[in-house]
Amino acid sequence: MTLGEKLLYLRKKKGLSQEQLAAQVTVSRQAISKWELGESLPDTENIVQLTKIFAVSADFLLNDEVDIPNASTENVNQEKDIIQSLLEKEVKDEADRFALKAYNQKSKKRTWMPILFSGLTIVLIAAVYLLFFR
Repeated sequence: MTLGEKLLYLRKKKGLSQEQLAAQVTVSRQAISKWELGESLPDTENIVQLTKIFAVSADFLLNDEVDIPNASTENVNQEKDIIQSLLEKEVKDEADRFALKAYNQKSKKRTWMPILFSGLTIVLIAAVYLLFFR
């Protein structure tokens, strides 16, 4: 999960609006919106405040490879759907609509590299087997 997805998840889990979280971090609601949509990143001081507010580590927030603990793939997909619907509800103006559209396009991208490399790996293993072990 990205930092933005984690922030949105944690904020909703804690029952905070963007305005309420912004007040606690002492930034604007638009800053929170941009962080959640992945348009910008919080500075170091704000990361520290967010870790205290949500009782999580900075590594959890900043490392995209670190996911919500005990989340299965099905739960992650379900949470992404929840995040998507929450983002749609947070749209306030044209800039938010544009950011939501960009988020949708980014989240729908599928990488072809693992598929390609897994196929190439199978072909290479078969070729090595045929050449050396037959």
